[in-house]
Amino acid sequence: MKKVLGCLLILCGTIHISFAQKSMTAGIWGKWLFLSASENELGKIADNQLPDLIFPDSAFTVSGSIGCNKMNGSYEIEGEQFIFGPMVSTYKACPDMSIENFLNRFLPRVGYYRIENDRLYLYDKDDRTRYIIYRRNTAGHTT
Repeated sequence: MKKVLGCLLILCGTIHISFAQKSMTAGIWGKWLFLSASENELGKIADNQLPDLIFPDSAFTVSGSIGCNKMNGSYEIEGEQFIFGPMVSTYKACPDMSIENFLNRFLPRVGYYRIENDRLYLYDKDDRTRYIIYRRNTAGHTT
């Protein structure tokens, strides 16, 4: 009986942790469109090359675009800490690679995040004065 009770307690604890992790990430689920960066004036970005991040509601995966190239990978969240895992992307030559080059350098350096007023702020892990902002896509399909 004690073994059964112990197993049930472990199972309940595991389920609670799983639900807590899902509720932490629930606010990030959906599609986010690049809005701006703290340090650079990146100029006008064509609508068909607007970077985006898509967080489906499972498996801690992320996909999207960094301009004209597509990318996907994983991420981890714990509290306010946010870390992108290994990412893979296509590697097409594009007419203007400035935004792609910037994001390719910045995304691996992300260490923290905040969501406020349908804005996703991704902060540099070593310098929180450096960040990028995405806005929640509220039009159309979001996952």
